[in-house]
Amino acid sequence: MKIQLKPETEELIQSYIATGHYTNADDVIIKALKVLSEWEKEDQE
Repeated sequence: MKIQLKPETEELIQSYIATGHYTNADDVIIKALKVLSEWEKEDQE
């Protein structure tokens, strides 16, 4: 899947990669989706 991101979103992803905690955009997005999933589960309780 290819997606087009706004420049500010790309910059945000790059800033997370620059911390050294993530190696690429895929890692950042996977983590963000996991956190979102957990957040939604808590919201449903």
